[in-house]
Amino acid sequence: QSPAEVGYRIHLADIGTRPDKYTIEKDFGKFGKILETWVAENPPCFAFVVFKEKEDAEDALDEMNGATMFGQRIRVSWAKPRTKGGRGGGEVRGYVPSRPSYGGGGGGGANDMRCYNC
Repeated sequence: QSPAEVGYRIHLADIGTRPDKYTIEKDFGKFGKILETWVAENPPCFAFVVFKEKEDAEDALDEMNGATMFGQRIRVSWAKPRTKGGRGGGEVRGYVPSRPSYGGGGGGGANDMRCYNC
């Protein structure tokens, strides 16, 4: 099993075009043990962090949603469950769809590279 299958996965959005794994792990690691961190490269505006404990993921989500990282306000939400080869049933750890997520709003401007919603 991969860390994402045994931990609690959160999604980071709007993290800019130059995010780095070290900074994400430093800022999110204060909430608890991180099992895995994955940073997108193309487009480079989102990442996933997998926590060992649900409470740690919830604390990170609550405190970091709307925080400033990499010079902009980030959005943090529960990651959607991964699917393996089609539709499957069963419970997926780390996905809590009842938690509200930051709706964002947004400024705009020539340097406002808006990422697609995952």
